Amino acid sequence: MVEANPAMVSLLKRNRDLNHCQFDILPAMVGYGSDRGTFYANENFLTSSSILTDSRDVVNVTEVKTVNLSSILNQYQIDLHSYL
Repeated sequence: MVEANPAMVSLLKRNRDLNHCQFDILPAMVGYGSDRGTFYANENFLTSSSILTDSRDVVNVTEVKTVNLSSILNQYQIDLHSYL
């Protein structure tokens, strides 16, 4: 799981553990062309985004590490050809 909102990572980890699940949570955003991106956290976390829509809703602006799909596939040694 890729999660860009730093405030949500600990909550997601806690929920994962309470449900006895086994998956990784990558504290990053999917992005291309830069190793960091801007994340706008809004009061309502569901409307938080890497795209600024209404600055009145923003409660925190954070620079977040970016990852791309290729790096995730390589990190977890996933071969998409085996799923086709």
